[in-house]
Amino acid sequence: FKSFSGYTRMGKTARWFRVFRMIRLMRVFRLKAIFDLFNERIRSEGAVICTDIARNTTCMICLAHLVACCWYGVALGTDNGGWVFAHSAEVGDVRMDLTYKYFTALHWSLSQFTGGMDEVRPNSISERIFAVISFVVAFVVAAIFVSSVTSSMTRLHILASRQSRELSSLRRYLMENSVSSLLQSRILRNANATMSSERANDTKKFDELLNNVSEPLRIELHFELYSPQVEKHPFFQRYVLEWPQVVRKVCHRALNYTFFSEGDIVFHAGEFPQTPQFYILTIGKLLYSAVFGTQTELSPGHWCSEGVLWLIWTHVGNLEALEDAK
Repeated sequence: FKSFSGYTRMGKTARWFRVFRMIRLMRVFRLKAIFDLFNERIRSEGAVICTDIARNTTCMICLAHLVACCWYGVALGTDNGGWVFAHSAEVGDVRMDLTYKYFTALHWSLSQFTGGMDEVRPNSISERIFAVISFVVAFVVAAIFVSSVTSSMTRLHILASRQSRELSSLRRYLMENSVSSLLQSRILRNANATMSSERANDTKKFDELLNNVSEPLRIELHFELYSPQVEKHPFFQRYVLEWPQVVRKVCHRALNYTFFSEGDIVFHAGEFPQTPQFYILTIGKLLYSAVFGTQTELSPGHWCSEGVLWLIWTHVGNLEALEDAK
């Protein structure tokens, strides 16, 4: 009899180990670091908000998994098999497989976030205590989850409505001043593209944050951002190798990104630039039409208006954006 009792305890202990192995599969505390790393690589604020909602949902499902494993373990620790045996008898299948038992327990744990369920009920004092504790914890977690999702959805709505409101104001201004339909369309398309780009990069916010960073670090940042584009020109490619410290200062003080929409005229023939600018195309297509009649289509990696770097320059052609360009 003692030997049989020992085997029974060993069997229960083995079952508990299986339960803990299931619990160990969940690495809850690593999820936050994974989502934070993923958010750092996202440029769209809307996508970040959606990621926050997905993170909260994932955390709630993981918590439900943990509760389900414990709920199943509590049933295994009872002498009469607890809710597992009672539910098996109800459905007429005493030998339910582990998959069915797990999803039944998961269903029970998820239902605690919405008020519980009657299909599976506690059948012992230990199960009753665990059910009460789970219900209280689930009530608090559900309130936090709903408030978090509501906050994220509100942010997403404000983000979308702000852009729509600004574009609507611009459209009304153009119509009140009798601007032609073709020009209205170009201006609105340009404004929409610029706002989308600024929202993705959030340049103003980054500039404010970078003001708190030391200047040597900002120099390194701008060098890393702009040097791959500058090195497409043979002169600067060699200059980076010979005098990298000078190119770092050039990237820090003299370079930035400019956006053009389809149909924009970057400059005209005969124009004397008040602020000389040398262009290196990174995205899109440009068309350069020289006064001599030749036309050259510029694709990413090409450059234009190099003469302003060395001479007092007057443009001898027109530069037009064939599509949205950067």
